[in-house]
Amino acid sequence: MTAPVGLLERVPTPENRRFEQARTRLRAVIDETVQGCQLSGADNGDLLSILVGAQDEESGERFTDEDIRDQVMTLLIAGTETTASVLAWTSTS
Repeated sequence: MTAPVGLLERVPTPENRRFEQARTRLRAVIDETVQGCQLSGADNGDLLSILVGAQDEESGERFTDEDIRDQVMTLLIAGTETTASVLAWTSTS
């Protein structure tokens, strides 16, 4: 997904700027959705409600907003990347 050194991602190419804009927008949409879920307090029986309501059994600590955003981002990216890989593989077979 990214280069191990990270140098090329720092070069302000048009592609890198578009990627950063897309990532910023995705984070904003996720943050907005999480805040809406937190403010409503409703348990909709979905994964987001579970993440928002989850707490550690021993310490009682809840996920931070950043933790929830990272989990949602991982699920979104993993789901689309896996599907894209399967489609690419089947189209070449």
